Amino acid sequence: MWRMPEELLHMSLVSSYCVLLILPVRFLLSGCGRKYACGLWFAVFVNLVIPFHIQGSFSLIPGQMEYLYSAGQAAGISGVSEGRENVFLDTGETKDILLPDRAEAFSSEPRQADQSPLTEPGPSGQPVRTGESRKADLTALWQRLLDILQIIWLPGLLLILLYNLLYVMKMRKKLSRDQWKSWDEKERIAELDGLPGPFLWGICHPVIFLPAGLEESERICIVAHERCHRRRKDSVKKLAFFLAVSIHWFNPLVWLAWALFCRDMEICCDEEVFAISGGVSRRQYAQSLLKYAAAQNGYQVSSLTFGEPSARMRIRHILSFRKKHMLLQGTAGLAMAAMVLGLVIRPVAAKTVAMPEYVVNTEEADMPEMEALPLENAGFSSGTEAAVFSEAPESEILEPVWNPEHRMGYQRVELTHVIREDFTWFTPDLRPEGELEMLARTALQELYDLTGYQVENCVYECNDMGTFFFARTPEDLEHSRIFYARSFGEEEGYDELVIPSMDYVNARRVWFSDVQQLDIPENAETMSDGELAVWFLERSAVYRGEKVDHTESVPEPWSQRVYTTEGTYYEMTLEGSFIGVSSIYGPYPEEFSH
Repeated sequence: MWRMPEELLHMSLVSSYCVLLILPVRFLLSGCGRKYACGLWFAVFVNLVIPFHIQGSFSLIPGQMEYLYSAGQAAGISGVSEGRENVFLDTGETKDILLPDRAEAFSSEPRQADQSPLTEPGPSGQPVRTGESRKADLTALWQRLLDILQIIWLPGLLLILLYNLLYVMKMRKKLSRDQWKSWDEKERIAELDGLPGPFLWGICHPVIFLPAGLEESERICIVAHERCHRRRKDSVKKLAFFLAVSIHWFNPLVWLAWALFCRDMEICCDEEVFAISGGVSRRQYAQSLLKYAAAQNGYQVSSLTFGEPSARMRIRHILSFRKKHMLLQGTAGLAMAAMVLGLVIRPVAAKTVAMPEYVVNTEEADMPEMEALPLENAGFSSGTEAAVFSEAPESEILEPVWNPEHRMGYQRVELTHVIREDFTWFTPDLRPEGELEMLARTALQELYDLTGYQVENCVYECNDMGTFFFARTPEDLEHSRIFYARSFGEEEGYDELVIPSMDYVNARRVWFSDVQQLDIPENAETMSDGELAVWFLERSAVYRGEKVDHTESVPEPWSQRVYTTEGTYYEMTLEGSFIGVSSIYGPYPEEFSH
């Protein structure tokens, strides 16, 4: 319970990309007014603190960033190599069981020993490390760094918060009311002896603290700057940004963003003072900056200090400041808004693909190049990846009942099987690993057929009752963040009492799923729930081609029951807030009772 949340690293990586993209844009916008450069950091803050995604067609974040974290984890636990698929055995230690190609897995011939070792004999006969070995070393190093980060993240966060809490308590003691020399109730300005410099203190009702004995011209400059901070609610912004940075303390780019954010905030207030006030002398303002910058000791946590670091740059900026033309400011504002919007919105992961017609083939199925034979009396549909390369008596071959044509464009998924020793419903040796892999790949292709969404990489686990669970990472599986579950029944060799089903969660409902219902009927807005249920059913993998008799609603919200002329029925759950389907179960036998 004290480990770093899995999504935190992904959020930090995306934020790092935002920082690197903002740096050149910030440099360009600084000449138009520092408030536009300051506004860019809002995108970094959002990505640091919000775990869920807002998806859209306009995004400056590349689609690869969405899979960088899960891909990095997959590399850390498996190390996929050419022509091999992996099984991850989660026993507390990292154990990679490499399986051969499918053709080898079901061959009756004895398999030769692995001919691609991690070392090769050198000229002198000594083993020389190969590129694959070096890659494995880098993978192991990356995984070790992640393990160390998991351990030190919380202590580091607590240390930062404790240090700053002690600082706040110390400052509260120094700023007690009995030490105030003067107090302006209306302007909320207090003067104290011995302050190293003026600053704004407080969150809800901030007070401007000034060193006692300031000259009037100097006081005008300082109070104008601190009032600007107070009007802009900068103390709240700075505290919120600091807490976000503290959570991601392990990322150096986040600390860079924090330093530049503080600098931009100060210069923004400098510009605003001269833009709205004509009674402030630039020369006196620069002298005050130089005087109090030397007394400051780094960036303050809870206060906004008049003389923060980089005083030389601020003085140069003040002396050269000129109010910009409205057209230039409007252009800079639009550029800033577009940049922030593009970095907050995440890219849509897949494109809509047209749905081909499904056909019922009750005669002879078109067999693939390699004959599809049963697995333990399992009848697989032709055209799927669930083909078996072994011999079986012809009498045991089951004719497939329903052979839908698969949607064009499906791409092979990078897939890893996670086996947890504490998962008591799975027996590793009950079915060959190759069979499980092919069923998992079949399930993902069926998801693609139903939704139009292409899963690029994921992990899965399964149980002995024929249910496969899919997630992005092993940690997601462990915490039940499952984006898709598929149950196979009697036709695939499981118990005849198992009801086949397809369940997935849409990206519009949960943050950990990228799956989207990209295919809906053209006239969906005018269709009834029963008509939508039939439309989705006829395009699902569990449908067996029966003729639909009628539909009826069931008490569960957005649920429909589709009856067939054969007496069987299917149960479906439609999405409530948008057009889509989340689960399809069936066919249930006639008069079946839950």
